[in-house]
Amino acid sequence: MTAYFLDSSALVKRHIMEPGHARVNALCDPVQLACALAQRERELVAGRHAPIFVCSDVALLSAAQVEGFAVENPNVYP
Repeated sequence: MTAYFLDSSALVKRHIMEPGHARVNALCDPVQLACALAQRERELVAGRHAPIFVCSDVALLSAAQVEGFAVENPNVYP
């Protein structure tokens, strides 16, 4: 798997519809889940509670649930 480093000029495309938005989203979703998996493992090894995966992307939430995360969608709150 290719590693990517996204600086702030790329990360802003995650939240603003401009050229490159779709590409950054495609890169970020699997990276977010991989980072969350690593963090969950560190928390569990340290004897702490696993983090809750919070995301507005329904497909990413589903993938996180498959990986065993408790999930929360902020869009369900007013």
